[in-house]
Amino acid sequence: MKTFIKAKALVRNPLYAEQRRKCLIELGGVRIDEPMAALVKSMNDLPYCFTLQSCYGHFLHSGQKDRQNLNPLPAKAPSTLIKYRIAYIALCIENNVKGRALLAALSACADIDCRYVQFGSAEWFWQRQVNSYVLQVEPQPFRFQDTAMLDYREALIVEKCRNELFPRLAKLTAKPEGSPASRISGNTGNTATEVPARAVRRSHAAKFTEGLLDEACILKELAVRVGQTVLDAGCGNGYMSKIFAEQVGRKGTVYAVDKDRCFIQALKEETGGTNLHAIEGDITRSGGLKAASVDIVYISTVIHVLSAAQLQSFIREVERLLKPGGFLAIVEIEKAETSFGPPLHLRYAPEELKSAVAMVPVNTVPVGGHFYMQLFRKEKM
Repeated sequence: MKTFIKAKALVRNPLYAEQRRKCLIELGGVRIDEPMAALVKSMNDLPYCFTLQSCYGHFLHSGQKDRQNLNPLPAKAPSTLIKYRIAYIALCIENNVKGRALLAALSACADIDCRYVQFGSAEWFWQRQVNSYVLQVEPQPFRFQDTAMLDYREALIVEKCRNELFPRLAKLTAKPEGSPASRISGNTGNTATEVPARAVRRSHAAKFTEGLLDEACILKELAVRVGQTVLDAGCGNGYMSKIFAEQVGRKGTVYAVDKDRCFIQALKEETGGTNLHAIEGDITRSGGLKAASVDIVYISTVIHVLSAAQLQSFIREVERLLKPGGFLAIVEIEKAETSFGPPLHLRYAPEELKSAVAMVPVNTVPVGGHFYMQLFRKEKM
């Protein structure tokens, strides 16, 4: 999509209710692709979001010239390249607890296949409606375009991703049988946490905290300086890695490490030749980085998915990598009932982290919503 950018953080919007009312009236006269109709309705039934635009995605080729066709790809490859008009849904989200839970769950949808499914904002929408976001199905190299020319093999992959994304969104926003509440709207039982918790456990690299953390607070507390070396452990899509890279400047270095090959490959393509080095690897195992070479190790919403043995292995590697006096920064979700996030038994309270990590605890800092950052320091020799 043109003007596609990384997902912006939710901002205060006192005009949300009136904007939602007007937009839903306008949508009454807009043609919606038939396969999207039920999904759009279910989203607009949620009081904390409303849709702006959508497209089911259209494949044009030698055997299909109708720009609005909804047909699947043919069983046999056509004689020409396939022109793909992107599948997407754009929506506005209210900045409240339920909206933030929905934002996290939508962001996690990129784990369908990060090479073809992107979640972010679009500057064109944001200028007209703050807190607007887009889920689109498009090959990474074409993510800033509205159309793409594809060979048959890649078109089949795109079609498969689209056919998985929209039913997943429908399930996410559907009302449970016999209940007026959506799957994210409650505050009791397992209903409220089901989708976001499963998303986090499935893949910590699902951009879960993008747009939810106070990045300025994190940078201030870590006091990231020009020339430093930062390791973003379990970096996911690397949005914090890129922020760190800006802070340390050309004289500094950022290592972004994750075991998800899709995210690392995309990050390499985006940041190749810069001071950010994307590395495919397991953060719980010793890697190829030199001992005592890192000033700050940053890890966000990953610790809770590690086993006790994995956590201790990770801590040993951190102690090996950190320079004397270096810092480990752990961002986690608070251990309290929330409408999103992992089950309580997987979460760490700050005191539990301090007991589990054999380093010197420093500050515990709130970093947005229900998240906190616990800092540890490696003792100087």
